[in-house]
Amino acid sequence: MKTIYFAYFVLLTSIATLGQKKDTDYEAGTKIIATENFEQDALADFPVNWLTNSGGEVTKIKKENWLMLNADGVFTATNFDKLLPKNCTLEFDVLVSDDYSFYSTSLGVNFIPVKNLKKEYQKLDNSALGVDEGIQITVHPQDAGSASNAGTTEIKVITDSEAILKNDKAQKIFTNNHHRARIQFWRQNTRLRVYINGKKIWDLPQVFQNQKYNAITFSTGSYKDEDKLYITNLVLAEAGADTRHKLITTGTFTTNDILFDINKATIKTESETILNEIGRALETAPDFKVEIVGHTDNVGDAKANQTLSEKRAASVKEYLVSHFEIDRKRIVTSGKGATEPLAENKTENGRKQNRRVAFIKI
Repeated sequence: MKTIYFAYFVLLTSIATLGQKKDTDYEAGTKIIATENFEQDALADFPVNWLTNSGGEVTKIKKENWLMLNADGVFTATNFDKLLPKNCTLEFDVLVSDDYSFYSTSLGVNFIPVKNLKKEYQKLDNSALGVDEGIQITVHPQDAGSASNAGTTEIKVITDSEAILKNDKAQKIFTNNHHRARIQFWRQNTRLRVYINGKKIWDLPQVFQNQKYNAITFSTGSYKDEDKLYITNLVLAEAGADTRHKLITTGTFTTNDILFDINKATIKTESETILNEIGRALETAPDFKVEIVGHTDNVGDAKANQTLSEKRAASVKEYLVSHFEIDRKRIVTSGKGATEPLAENKTENGRKQNRRVAFIKI
């Protein structure tokens, strides 16, 4: 049964990613850590693998199981009690009842360090004040005075019992006109990006502090009348390196993950993940011009290695321009053969480091 759930969430993540617009730079993690869709729970009960100080119940809406969150509560899944990797993503679907009132609660999503989850998961509630450490992002489908065409979002970062960052803004993706959305968080070391349906809402470079964040909680305030919040389809996954940031922001990126057939410029299929990350990065930065530089180890003839490095760089260019909307004039290629080693060529590990492809802004 666990295998079925795992396969379901891998498929779900793939479908969600395919459904996003091409201009998103969000990259869902691929190494699944934990998932939740409440299919194993009885309807009208609170899920067995969750903790709360308030309550709620599993409800079926249009053939999907959702957790309805009671008012004034904190909620967490015990299988999400993990030390967050420095590169990871969290995704889930949120749904609100029709005509959700501005006076009803926002949904809080909290990242906190705890020593004992069962005793401390309530640390960060929707007030987000009076705690030592924590990060809270809230979303709400109804902005004040905006009818039904705009919602809001807020972020708070608390460290040493002080709010070192606090801000809010309007958003027009999760609203009363569009009252279901997929919320996506992407951690890259200290950086946090937040997306709604693939649209970037927050991008803050210094959010995660020097803490061991190992709990993810959801929190609510009070409801007005019959309003309700629901969540489902949670996926926590370890992510890869932030390719786009390294290339577009720093202007350089080097990888050993682009693999070729021996002594050929034919790209192996297992290289597609990193190539697709680079391709999407270049698509989102249409003015960015780059030089692709091939490097080899020193095995074989120096002249042959020089030619091979040039051909491999050219193969990478052809892959990018044929799979993505990238003007080929933005990319030039060259090869260095074995003339610029990063490591000694005496061992296989050293030779592996030297067989690389570099991307350099021009």
